[in-house]
Amino acid sequence: LLGTLPSVLALLHTPPSTIMEVQGYLYFYIHFYEGYKKGRQYLLEYFGSMQKVYTVAALTLVTLLALNYMKNWLRLGLCDHISIFENLNLKVKGGLIGPSVGRIDERKKLDNCWAKSIDQKYRIAMIVGPTGCGKTQMIEGIAWEAENDPASPYYGKKVYQINTADLLNHKPYVLDSLLLDIKGHEDDAILFFDEAHSAAVSQVKVGSLLQLFKTKLPQNVRIGLATTRLEFDQYIKPDVAFTDRVEEIPMESLSDDNTRAVVKNAVRQDEEQALEVHESAYDALLKVAATDPAYAKRVNPRKSLQLIQKLSSSVFQWTPSLLAQTLNQALREEKTTLDEIREASRQNENWSNSPTGKQVVSHLLAQRQSIQKLREQIIAQQQQLEKIRHLQKLQMIYRKRMNEVIHLLAANPQHQEKAEKNFLLLKFMLLPQVQQALREEANSFEKEYKEKVPLVLDAEWIMSQFPACFQATKPT
Repeated sequence: LLGTLPSVLALLHTPPSTIMEVQGYLYFYIHFYEGYKKGRQYLLEYFGSMQKVYTVAALTLVTLLALNYMKNWLRLGLCDHISIFENLNLKVKGGLIGPSVGRIDERKKLDNCWAKSIDQKYRIAMIVGPTGCGKTQMIEGIAWEAENDPASPYYGKKVYQINTADLLNHKPYVLDSLLLDIKGHEDDAILFFDEAHSAAVSQVKVGSLLQLFKTKLPQNVRIGLATTRLEFDQYIKPDVAFTDRVEEIPMESLSDDNTRAVVKNAVRQDEEQALEVHESAYDALLKVAATDPAYAKRVNPRKSLQLIQKLSSSVFQWTPSLLAQTLNQALREEKTTLDEIREASRQNENWSNSPTGKQVVSHLLAQRQSIQKLREQIIAQQQQLEKIRHLQKLQMIYRKRMNEVIHLLAANPQHQEKAEKNFLLLKFMLLPQVQQALREEANSFEKEYKEKVPLVLDAEWIMSQFPACFQATKPT
């Protein structure tokens, strides 16, 4: 009986959504009532009077309710439905989020929007800008301040990022569960709804989520919504009752200097960074992002982040080509020789026994020997390239472990001595040995096959991938 009471309390927060769930709830409550009758009979035999039984039951119920309240009170930051509600503070502690870059004017507007006197309510911050301009990154910067900057007004707050599109696929009680988590701690929570226009566009299953925003979200909690200009003007702005509570914060593409800093932070925070990014790569990256037709109409910082991922992949996907080209040329020459032999033999059956025929046949045999040798060289080349790829993967593993040690040390200072030993072992022994072996294999490969294996993402590599972006403009 006592074991089922917490489940009863939990079901009160989760209303049924289907007939099957209703039947399941009825069965559960019938089972609970039968347990109650058996428990009352057992307790009556033990205590001797119903008055004592009811007193014990009342005390037990009060204790369970108090424990349930304490459980909810302590749950701040441990929300259910983690696929929808993401606690950004945990990502900060894991080293996956760094401080925000730039956006000084936008931050001032956001801080003013969330500033209030004691008797006032918070206004909702509506961050409006093109996809990829860094709306989420600015909120992630607030989460970083909440964990690391005692001077920030958001220090000690819990920052939730909520995927509005995914939220639409669930019943409204999912939002209720989040509000239950922050009940009593509204001033300590920040709710950021990404893709807020989805709330206005979709009218299926849960109806307009904007209506839920207006009726359910408390005005004593900091709320941020992110959307694009087109969708804000078309779907959200016409709802005057909602926009009266909203402070619009426009946001445009990030400047080149700030984009460079964002990309550097992303490279630095990449736990599995198996590729060194040279300083010269960043200016070349920004030039491609600004001039290449596939990226010119997109906005920073997202397009630069996408571009550096694509370029990093191109480095790992590099394959040698000189031997393959030589082999293809040799195969074409062999085919030409075979065609010549067939045509000559068709015209003269004894042509192969003539001096010219013997010379051509001998040349064909030499070509085939050369082709066989080239194929053997390509096999050996692939084996050496596989060795280089293995060393690159090993380098990635060691770098990831080193970053994990750093994050562990930041989250658990009591493990300092062990973490420092692991860090020193990785940074000054294992990783340098792998890097040295990698350089030696790459140099040996270049010496043997006259092709340089790319180990670093630099301006030279970017220029080779996007040559049109670096051609000098010819005067008219």
